[in-house]
Amino acid sequence: MSKGNEILSRLIGAGSMFASMIFFGQMGGTHEYLLPGIFFGVSGLFMVIRRGDQRPALPDVETQQRLSQLSEGLAATQQEVAAAQERLDRLTEERDFLRQLATPARGRPGVEAARPAELPGAQPRAADAVPPV
Repeated sequence: MSKGNEILSRLIGAGSMFASMIFFGQMGGTHEYLLPGIFFGVSGLFMVIRRGDQRPALPDVETQQRLSQLSEGLAATQQEVAAAQERLDRLTEERDFLRQLATPARGRPGVEAARPAELPGAQPRAADAVPPV
């Protein structure tokens, strides 16, 4: 509602300034239109540049109490969300760890696992030894 009053006030101020211009335009050589022209000009300028109510409306006690309750509830909810996010992160890490344990160890592609006989300093076993031809 105050927005509508502000718009109406500015329209009235603009109209007063326009009336002032008309009075000054009609002056010709006489001074009988000088005082109304000044009056309309000043009042129009005042209404155009004035701001609405300088003091904001203070909320009533019930609204302030409700606002404080909602702020406390919001803070508690944010704490719960943070705790749930931490728990979710821990569970995700645990799931990834369990998946790594469950998957069989595979060698890197293109690289075969070295047999013990091929390791440097290892003695060939009887099963690995090739009979002489």
